[in-house]
Amino acid sequence: LGAQLGMASREEKRNKLTLTELDALPSDTTTYKAVGRMFIQEPCEKIIEELVTTTKQAASDIEKFSEQRVQLESSMKETEKAIKEILSTAVVVKPGEEDEKDE
Repeated sequence: LGAQLGMASREEKRNKLTLTELDALPSDTTTYKAVGRMFIQEPCEKIIEELVTTTKQAASDIEKFSEQRVQLESSMKETEKAIKEILSTAVVVKPGEEDEKDE
């Protein structure tokens, strides 16, 4: 979950940085999109649209992963509390004492 959160936040930052760079370019600038091991010429507007879409998706993923993380942390704290309670109420019997009580 932490890795997914980190990956989504890095993607969002990279997209935002690329968007600021593309916004600074004139509209008639030739732009290329990386596809696998090659580059394809794309209109700047289309690349900006794709970056905006993927940035929104990354932001929603970050929000979703953050919520899941909070839920898991609270669940873990509740489980730890329950285990500590069980261990504190358990009766500790030393070896040898058990035989003496039976007689």
